[in-house]
Amino acid sequence: MPRLVVMTVFGLVVSTAAFALDTTRRHLQIINGVGAVQIIADTVAEPTEAQDSLSASLRNPYALTLLGYKKRASDTQEEFNVTNNTQFHVTGARLLLRYFTPGCTEVIDEQQVVIVLDLAPGESQQVTIPSFDLNRAYYYMYGSKPRLSATPFDVKVRIISFSVEVTNYPVPQP
Repeated sequence: MPRLVVMTVFGLVVSTAAFALDTTRRHLQIINGVGAVQIIADTVAEPTEAQDSLSASLRNPYALTLLGYKKRASDTQEEFNVTNNTQFHVTGARLLLRYFTPGCTEVIDEQQVVIVLDLAPGESQQVTIPSFDLNRAYYYMYGSKPRLSATPFDVKVRIISFSVEVTNYPVPQP
């Protein structure tokens, strides 16, 4: 009888944990480069010391980091984590995703997406977007290989813009 009670309590704890939908992740790290998505950085001039931290953060091509990209052949959605590397609250971003053949020799497709974020400084959030591959013919080359025939692809991301929430920011005096 005690074994049955323990198993029932364990089952309740496991089933309760399964319904937690918090997709915010903290302190994600790149482990040997696995899961990292290459960000295409535009040429950005280094900010001068006279520029404030907001301007420097907005000009930083690494203000957001994308990790843990996933797209299996059977998926109609793509999934990845976005990390806020600024000191400001990030509320959204516009991304350009380009899909390439292995070796990045030929562009397969590209799409522009707008994602809604709620990221405090240093936080990460899991994001799901519709896939370019509605026919389920492609899989991410660094992910798990499908059992059925499918074509591998690589992806590169350009951060076109992102939105920050600025509170208590000093207003310059004339």
